[in-house]
Amino acid sequence: MRFRIVWSIVAAGSGFACAGSPPAADTRSTPAAYGVDAAGRPAVETERIPVRWTAGQPVGFVSTAAACGTQLYLLAFPPSGVQVVDLERGEWSARIGRVGDGPGEFREPRLLAADCARDRLYVVDGIGGVSVFARTSGRYLATTYETPPNFSPSLIGHPFVSADGGVLHVPGLWPSGGRNAYAAEPNERMYRETQLGWSLPLAGGQNAPMTVSIEEGCFADGGTCASVALDRRTDGGWAMAQGGGTRVAVFTGDGSQTHAFDVRSPRFLRDGAAVTWGAGVEQAVGWGETNSRIAGVYAHDDVIATIHAHNATTDWRPGEIVQFNVFMNLYTATGDGLVSDIRLPDLPVGRDGGSLMVVDYGEAGRRGERIGSIWCGLPSIPRRTCPDAAPTPGRGPHRHRWRRPAPRSAPPTGGEVNPRPSSARRTAFRAGPGSIRRWRFRKTAGGTGCS
Repeated sequence: MRFRIVWSIVAAGSGFACAGSPPAADTRSTPAAYGVDAAGRPAVETERIPVRWTAGQPVGFVSTAAACGTQLYLLAFPPSGVQVVDLERGEWSARIGRVGDGPGEFREPRLLAADCARDRLYVVDGIGGVSVFARTSGRYLATTYETPPNFSPSLIGHPFVSADGGVLHVPGLWPSGGRNAYAAEPNERMYRETQLGWSLPLAGGQNAPMTVSIEEGCFADGGTCASVALDRRTDGGWAMAQGGGTRVAVFTGDGSQTHAFDVRSPRFLRDGAAVTWGAGVEQAVGWGETNSRIAGVYAHDDVIATIHAHNATTDWRPGEIVQFNVFMNLYTATGDGLVSDIRLPDLPVGRDGGSLMVVDYGEAGRRGERIGSIWCGLPSIPRRTCPDAAPTPGRGPHRHRWRRPAPRSAPPTGGEVNPRPSSARRTAFRAGPGSIRRWRFRKTAGGTGCS
């Protein structure tokens, strides 16, 4: 079987701060004002790279991904180990680990972290702890770290290893009264006694939570309330959000919170409804039709992207696979709104440096079938009054040029966000049935302003 990798580029970086922006307050309780409202417009596809997928290696719903150079690592449902794709050769190359109860096997693999420089791959199991593998050979290194008794790994988010290689940071919930104690609390104070994240010292030492909760309440379904979005920042800190919340917090490498801001936007839905825990799956899914959840946070240089989603499937019936409307908002690290509501084809699964990867399951949407292609793309964002700046060449084995049109104050009605000139344009998000798409967060010449 063959699938394709498609690449594109984004102009999203500190260049948005054309005239300089005043520092934000430590916390913001009202939604940000955005420089540009993308109004749900998609990005632009620029290239497709064929990849062969070996028969007998099924990949259904990709839940998380990590990349090191030309190697892409995937966790998917149904679980069958970590799938490795060689981007340079354009084919599936290996499987690392497998489902089971033995050493180096997984019971409920949820999250994945790649330490590219130290040749390590960490697989976070929802039940069985953290297993460590040699990344290039796939060999199990006879090391499994036990999960703290009260800690529950998140269903989303991206673990990462500290710059010195000494600590693995894992997103999740750490209630003081027991692993699921938060679920017994009223919605408005669900996380009152719950901390977030797990700092795991890899050479031995004391396990510890990463921070106190960012928001005290959660009015969403159980899966959303159990989710914590996490991504590392270039400066060694991180950005974090609770899945059922409306805020993102920014931290330094020592865990100090510097900013927290509201990420609601025109397409971020909230109707004031609350899910009553134990009321049934129909109510939980129904909440997601009229309310958005934070489905991811990504940070690179001085840009933070938040992903929010609500159900595209309406009047859900048992057995029906839920499809999503997914959007991305961009901010400075201090919470200034840059661009709101860039449409993505599906939920992001990871990032590679400054690139964001998203699985596109095709027009039929999520059906549990093997993915047909990988898309690596970037939404192109106007810089308004800034003059054109020289782009940084794309990283990785597949490099390509970035050409930008003349800047303008807002995207045109009905078109892509900052489309290429007609001679260079291609259809946006048409990568065939199934794909992983990628966006690059990119600094422009001139650092924090215009050059």
